[in-house]
Amino acid sequence: YDGVVSGVITVISLPSLSIDVDHIHLQQGGSRTVQVLLDTVPSSPVYITITVKNADSSSSMPVVVPQPAEIVLESSNSGSFELMWQGVGQADLTLSCSGAAEYQNVSRVFSKVVTCLPGLQVRVFSGDTYLTGLSTVNIPANDNASVSIVPDFTFSNSLNMNLQGSVGAFLQPSHFSLSGPFPSLLNLSTAQTGIFIVDVTFTTSETGEHFIVSSQGVGITDGEMSITGYGGDGFNGRYHVGVTRWDFYYNELTGAPQHGANYSFMGASSFAMPQGGTAITVEKCLTQAVVESTVVDGVLQATRHSGVEVQGCQPTMNFSVEEGRVTQVSFDKESCLFTGLTCVIALHGYQGSGFHGYFETGVANFSVDSSGSGYNCSSGCAVTMTSRAALTASDQICPLNVSNCTDVYVEKAVVFFGKVNTFRPKLTVVVFPDITLSPAGLYLGMNQTTRVAVKPTETVTESLVFHLSTNSSYLLAQNFRFELGDNKKDANVSFLLERSGGSSGVATLVMEADHVGNYGWFKRSFLVKMMPDFRFISTSITVQRFPGQSVIMIAPDTSLHKDTLLHVEVISDFGQDWTKISFGRKILLVPESVMLISAGNSYQSIPIEHGGSDSASIPNIVSGTALLRFFVNDSQSNYNGVGVLSQAQTVVVHVKPGFHVSFDPKRSYKIQKFSSFQFSMTLDFPADSDFDIDLMRSFNMTWIRMSSVHVM
Repeated sequence: YDGVVSGVITVISLPSLSIDVDHIHLQQGGSRTVQVLLDTVPSSPVYITITVKNADSSSSMPVVVPQPAEIVLESSNSGSFELMWQGVGQADLTLSCSGAAEYQNVSRVFSKVVTCLPGLQVRVFSGDTYLTGLSTVNIPANDNASVSIVPDFTFSNSLNMNLQGSVGAFLQPSHFSLSGPFPSLLNLSTAQTGIFIVDVTFTTSETGEHFIVSSQGVGITDGEMSITGYGGDGFNGRYHVGVTRWDFYYNELTGAPQHGANYSFMGASSFAMPQGGTAITVEKCLTQAVVESTVVDGVLQATRHSGVEVQGCQPTMNFSVEEGRVTQVSFDKESCLFTGLTCVIALHGYQGSGFHGYFETGVANFSVDSSGSGYNCSSGCAVTMTSRAALTASDQICPLNVSNCTDVYVEKAVVFFGKVNTFRPKLTVVVFPDITLSPAGLYLGMNQTTRVAVKPTETVTESLVFHLSTNSSYLLAQNFRFELGDNKKDANVSFLLERSGGSSGVATLVMEADHVGNYGWFKRSFLVKMMPDFRFISTSITVQRFPGQSVIMIAPDTSLHKDTLLHVEVISDFGQDWTKISFGRKILLVPESVMLISAGNSYQSIPIEHGGSDSASIPNIVSGTALLRFFVNDSQSNYNGVGVLSQAQTVVVHVKPGFHVSFDPKRSYKIQKFSSFQFSMTLDFPADSDFDIDLMRSFNMTWIRMSSVHVM
């Protein structure tokens, strides 16, 4: 090919774009403005789309969100957008251009340019208070809530926390110290409405950079670690997995740690685990463990764990007993090889009982092989963790009794290297004006609908819609709207709440307002009691005027927890027959109550009779439509409040005109064979059309039609 000349190759140099920072650190609840710079002023509008992708994260939710997600540059080579903290980890940032010809299809990826630092774990204990995202608490004015707060990372030494609100202190106490992973319980209350920022600072006696574990992950084994970026190069080291902590479970009623009692060995109530003696046993191991807690001296302590039961690990555990109680447990370092395990432990034997506790596995320690050079990790550098071991069927995180599992739940560990006192998380407290409901309690029987009136406690500053949702597919709630100027005196607002089927129980109704005006951050939940109810063969009964009789068949639709007295009330019986008021009798006669048997759900009969004016043959002249109501008022029954708190089930009774016969219907008459018995019938009212009256006879409880009489 000596001397061969190629054809012409055209090289087009496209303009590029950049951002004004080399690396972005975001604190919890914080944001950062990012400036976008184009090489040249575009010839026409350029549309720049901002895309975020988590780096080295198993989470599907982005750790950072751009606002807006697209910007337009016209006659300018610069613009800006906000990056909002959403979680902990690293993220890549991609800027993609379209529009102007010279920037068409131009894009640039900024790898691991965003580090989102850990901050606080916050839980709110109040039915009407919400934690929005990870750092915003919504609370109605004049409400009180308990807030559990703890750093979202593991730190070896004690940590001091200081909370400072922008307008006074909302969280009390505002200064406290944490020496372990247990959260402190704070009180949150304020009457002033608005949006307030609580700044959090961490201080510790340690200096210099340290490894800060934000998440232990699940299924992570021993491995290597490195740091990429942050102006440096060459950092590498190792980490080791083992038991990271243990503690007692606490009694949820007494708040006492479950040390156990009466343990002894060879007559001694204080001893260490003897060689070859009974060891502490692992009752079960869990991943994705969820803890239930109780408050002990203002701190939440664990009472039990629930989660996915897995194969687990069986470490060797030595223990110490003092005065019959377990006081200390130590673990070997080689048995628990995976992070993310929570194992329940107990001690049986030694003439004692009652010790219950748990331990957790995670990254137990770190060792640095090379510190590298050039790193700026004072604000926190994300550490890349690489497990050594491959997962096998005998893994400790495989579900219990499952062999050859290949879809084990694995979550990456999240570790930072830096100075914890540079972390400055923020907690946003949104206090909104409240509303009142009428009725205040929400109770619905089967297939019932109720209209709920709503009034604001403060005058509404902007028109807005309240969006209603429920956690039950059997509840339908209608949105409602406040108009500008609505107030607690004049507002005429309501919504419909409808139940269509479903079993009895408690559902949650959530109201959330549009983000405008003084009610713009309103979010509250209300409990809806879905009451049990009754079943009827028919809810429409027809009886004849005196001496007309019939039967109502009723049954509970939910099994009764106890024998329950069902009250029956005639709420409309046409009034009284004032022509015979001296007799003082109700027109419809029903029993005042009926006993429904525990655990039963079969139909029970309730007799109903058109009573006349007395027990003699004087007929009552009233006919028409009446109404019966059924209700329960028994605080020990699961049917308590049915027909009282919820709408009452009713049965319509139609009383029709009848006829009278010339003999006494209460007497017995004997008729000889081949003889006859004559009687006459008289209608109560003239008939408006021809009809037939069937004559029936019964023999051995069987009714047989004999003949009919035609009436004109």
